[in-house]
Amino acid sequence: MPIIRIQALRNDHIDVKTLLEETSQALADAFRIESTQCWSCFSEIRPGEYFEGGRHRGVSDTSHTPLVTVSAYEGRSEKDISKALDAVATKIKSSFGKDAEDVFIEYHELRSGQVYTGGGVI
Repeated sequence: MPIIRIQALRNDHIDVKTLLEETSQALADAFRIESTQCWSCFSEIRPGEYFEGGRHRGVSDTSHTPLVTVSAYEGRSEKDISKALDAVATKIKSSFGKDAEDVFIEYHELRSGQVYTGGGVI
């Protein structure tokens, strides 16, 4: 149950539904799991509430960096994690029209005993 959280200023050219579907599919493919096991969400950052590079960014500022967090249950190899991050980055870059250096993704490993799902702690 990997989870992708995308935070960014919303631009009119971004189709959020397609972004979420394609990014979830890319991560699922990289982890070799069913796409139904991957969750994703988009949170819009309102203009003036994003500070990067020493200045506030607004909707018309297309140079902002989308902030992405991928959380997944522990036990994957560094190679699999790297492949997954590359797959997510590729979808983020194409959806936002960004270069590789304009995408930020952090990976969080969810440890056994620290996750609640399916009615209990796993």
